Amino acid sequence: MALSKLTNAVIAASNENTLGLANFNFDFSLVKLDAPKEFAPLGSALTVQRRTVAEDGPVHQTVRKLGALFEQLLPSTPRLIQAYGIRVTKIIQSPGVNPKGSTADGPFESYVGADGTSIWAAATSGPASISVLLLAFILARKFEDAKISTAIWAQLVHERQEEIKQSLEDGHIVSASSAMAARQTLSRNDLAIFDASARAWLSSADSAKRLQQDQLMLILRNIPSWVSTGPSTYSKVITAWKAAMQGMEDILNCKPQQISDGAILLAISAWHLYPDLIVLHSKPTKVSFKDPLVPSEAIITIGLDSTNAEMNRGIRWSLTLSHLRHYGDPVKVDNSESNTRITVEQLVIVGFGAFMSTWGFRPKYFPEAASLVIAIWNCLLKGRTPEKELRKTFMYLFWAAKSARSVLSSLKSHPDKTTMLLGFGSRRSAKFFSAQNTDTLPASGLCSDLILQSLSTYSSIECGIRYFRRLTALLGLPGSDAIIVYIDTEASDDSANHLVFATAAELPSTKPKRLPDGVEKNTSRHIRWIHEVSDGKPKKCSTECYGEFKRKFASSRMEEELFTLQGELPKTSEEHIDWGDPPLEYTSAHQNTRPNGSTQTKIRVSFTKLIGYHHLMALFVKCRDKTQIKRLKGYCSSFQKLNVSLHSAQEAFKSAVHPDTLKIYLTILQNPVSVSNCQAHIFMMSPSEEIQPSTLSSLKALLIASAVYDQFPSATVPLKITSASIAHAKWLPSDSSIYSGNILQSISRSEAFACIAMFESGVNIEPNQLGRVIAISAENSIFVTSLLLSDPMERLPPASMKRVAGNIGEPGVCLLVVPEEPRVRPINDDYSLVMHADYDGNRVDKFQGTSLHLSFTGWKVPIVWGADDYIDQDVHFLGAIVSVRDQGSWVADIDILKTLPHTINSGLAAHATSLCCTCPRPAGSLEGDFVSIDNWNEVLDIPQNAAIVRSHTNWWARLAISSILRRLHPQRHAILVNQQVECWKCFGSDQAWLSEWLRVILID
Repeated sequence: MALSKLTNAVIAASNENTLGLANFNFDFSLVKLDAPKEFAPLGSALTVQRRTVAEDGPVHQTVRKLGALFEQLLPSTPRLIQAYGIRVTKIIQSPGVNPKGSTADGPFESYVGADGTSIWAAATSGPASISVLLLAFILARKFEDAKISTAIWAQLVHERQEEIKQSLEDGHIVSASSAMAARQTLSRNDLAIFDASARAWLSSADSAKRLQQDQLMLILRNIPSWVSTGPSTYSKVITAWKAAMQGMEDILNCKPQQISDGAILLAISAWHLYPDLIVLHSKPTKVSFKDPLVPSEAIITIGLDSTNAEMNRGIRWSLTLSHLRHYGDPVKVDNSESNTRITVEQLVIVGFGAFMSTWGFRPKYFPEAASLVIAIWNCLLKGRTPEKELRKTFMYLFWAAKSARSVLSSLKSHPDKTTMLLGFGSRRSAKFFSAQNTDTLPASGLCSDLILQSLSTYSSIECGIRYFRRLTALLGLPGSDAIIVYIDTEASDDSANHLVFATAAELPSTKPKRLPDGVEKNTSRHIRWIHEVSDGKPKKCSTECYGEFKRKFASSRMEEELFTLQGELPKTSEEHIDWGDPPLEYTSAHQNTRPNGSTQTKIRVSFTKLIGYHHLMALFVKCRDKTQIKRLKGYCSSFQKLNVSLHSAQEAFKSAVHPDTLKIYLTILQNPVSVSNCQAHIFMMSPSEEIQPSTLSSLKALLIASAVYDQFPSATVPLKITSASIAHAKWLPSDSSIYSGNILQSISRSEAFACIAMFESGVNIEPNQLGRVIAISAENSIFVTSLLLSDPMERLPPASMKRVAGNIGEPGVCLLVVPEEPRVRPINDDYSLVMHADYDGNRVDKFQGTSLHLSFTGWKVPIVWGADDYIDQDVHFLGAIVSVRDQGSWVADIDILKTLPHTINSGLAAHATSLCCTCPRPAGSLEGDFVSIDNWNEVLDIPQNAAIVRSHTNWWARLAISSILRRLHPQRHAILVNQQVECWKCFGSDQAWLSEWLRVILID
């Protein structure tokens, strides 16, 4: 027989055996192998629940099947698997990464800790499954949208199964496990759960290796690199996967490399293995990570992008996904961003960069602008308005000043990273704040030389006067060629206002001043002339009118001359002043027509409005030529944009700017519609554009989010939140007073949950849809209402939350919803189970066997239905049950949201909280006929007379008992006893208790 025929016969026989094994009724995915010794400490560190799922649950089966599917395609990488096992062990042993659950975590105790489920499942499934796990980390790192990575997995599985089936038909050798895996089902939900576990681990590992990870990502974001090419998504991913594994294996075998393939760079960031780098930029720079798991000789050389074009930065991976949507053409995904999470403090820096960009500053000036913002806020604090009111009115400035301090501090400790975060915020301002690109004056004009000099006085009118006089000086106009006309709306007499003409520049005195030595000296001074305005018409100023105005000048300490107008009154219109008999100072050019200086000959002078509002205050110039007027107006526009240095602006706010005038100016910018008459002159000089409402709303959202997330010191948020607007967040309260006090006290629990949901997923949810939500699970965090993790006696703000480090093992963001009618165990008819013995006065805990547990009903509904026809959804409502167990036996399910707020009689509870014992010897027992409730049977079958539940210092038992008693017996008074109460006599001495004393149930 020919050799080729013999070979074909052997292959045919082999494939027949393979098909026979594949058809054999045996689920190979249930097989568990011994994990490599490097991974062993991880298994010991996992919770019992996670280890069980990893060894025997669906995650183990998923990883085992995936490993069998792809095992024949993957290179052998023993050094990589060994190094990764050691790295995983070091991470899980890092402080704070894998906290142990305790009773303080309530029903979430078994979900606490780092999610290493997928890692242990892979470790106990063989080397191929570990390789699959490494690809999961790459996809989770690269694609922040879990829908995309799930769709990639679904596409890979489908095409690999078809490839194996075709290989069998073509007579190629296929392993038995691959053939079996090709015939088994891998659901999208199983793939999504596997991906979710990988993402949760990445978050935990990133926090453990924060320093190295931040340093690496700063470099990788500036590298122009592509991840693999190929004819299909399947071939691209397989090529990148193999390249990453083989490249890292070579590095660990001491082979230096020059890398341009983004797959290896992605792998470095996803696997937390850090070789030293040589970065080629303007000059070669070595970045030493000193990773003990990577040989020091294995150095990677990479090139850093020298251009500023953002589109050239980052690692790009373009894939076409046919398994992303239910219907339609394949979707192209071209991504240069990685799945990056940042701390809330870093998000504040990004937000500050976005705000500074919308406020007219370029990134290079952000540090100085931060100091300026602080100076502006401190100037406001010097005024007469209380800080609480300022925070309410100028929330955005309060936030900006607070954030500016954080920015300046961060610039000192982490200058490069802070600068990049600020720049990122500047580039994302249009999306993040929904800000329109406008040519805005820096700081809304508060760096303008004109405005800064004008704001140095307390009076709105005098601000306008200074503004026009400074503008006249910049224009270089002589005093006789310009005049300011305004209506004095600050007069004390409401029946009449004053029409005032004021010099725009100092005029030489018509009468020289004689000095003490007898020498005459020409002097310059400012002058004002007044008319009285009554019924909208000017008339000559009376003696009383002049006296009032003079008194006002004296009280204001204005060193200006004041006169009443004599002769013919000027004729004023919107654009012109026609003056038949002006003051002598404005007729100096015509003195030759006045014999001997006589004023009997009238000389007509005309002025044209240059800038301002004729009915408030305007600057007029002695000019009729339209071309010249147009040129002067152009100069005015240029001078209005003339800014001083940021340092000079800071100094002005520290020493010159009047805080109350500044407040008026800022109020007008924020709400120009509500300008009063006394503020109109400041409005006149303010920039035409107001602060964009979307910017204000965005800053409000950031302020609330900061308050919410400040409760979670270790929490991070996805950087992708900056790619969408937060200006229209549905959880933003309409009441501005919340910004002046404790925000957590002023917003609701539902609004806080809606805020968290948006920052974790980007979904904008109506708070009224979240009334039944008790917690949100996202990646490696569970955000829980503090009501569920605190003694029911505690007075908590409505938005008080706690973060549990862990997850519930479900993909995406899950909002846990409790049922409205929880179940309770029926009363047992066995009379021997209930004693209700007389209370002996001992304050003990008889409910030590009580525990709270979390389980799920199986109800799961996506919040966003059919968005873009995606097969997978990111955010779900998930039915959850909080159960009470006694020595492991189920007692009841509780609903703290519905019952707990009504369980505590606020008056009595508050009385008990503030009660101080004054007895020489505290009484050890209660007066009256009290019986003890010492077990759950006695709780469910309560006595008719007064009783005391003995659960002293056991908060979770007190929580459960309070909730259940209120639900089962709403007519009975269930009163929580303060755990600090020492004297029963004092506790029961208040006469207000007596009417219900015989039926009260005290929960100690």
